[in-house]
Amino acid sequence: MQTIRLRVTDKMNFEREKVLAFFLVRIFISLLFIYSGLEKIKDISTFAVAIENYHIMPYAVINLTAVWLPWIEVFTGVLLFFNFYPKENLAIIFLLISIFTIAVASAIMRGINIDCGCFGAMGTQKTSIQKIVENILLLIAIAVLFLGYRKKNSMQLLIDANEKNR
Repeated sequence: MQTIRLRVTDKMNFEREKVLAFFLVRIFISLLFIYSGLEKIKDISTFAVAIENYHIMPYAVINLTAVWLPWIEVFTGVLLFFNFYPKENLAIIFLLISIFTIAVASAIMRGINIDCGCFGAMGTQKTSIQKIVENILLLIAIAVLFLGYRKKNSMQLLIDANEKNR
């Protein structure tokens, strides 16, 4: 009987830890996008130059992208932070990071050594393999969140797991 009780308790502890991990990763990704977007908004002209340095967009689109992209980052980050439409916002963030990763890879393959523009004027990170690896790790985390998302609010799941453990 004791063995069965330990297995149930272990399963509940694992569920609680999983819910907490999902919650923390969701908060981290949302804060990362909020911070990144706000830094770009503070100095849109520097962000526009960072976009231009990639040499992958027509000049006419660069300023428009520099204006709206940071707002999308902030908006999706805030919505994800408050767990509103999390799957939709995770999908948008996944798409954005995928595009950013392709742009960085393109710059590396063409031998362009530039600031990645990830955090606007605040960032000093160059396009590098390290940046691609960081982005791939973020993409994996986002995919895990997306696939493991449940309808119930992650905080409510944590509370439920704690109550079951008592």
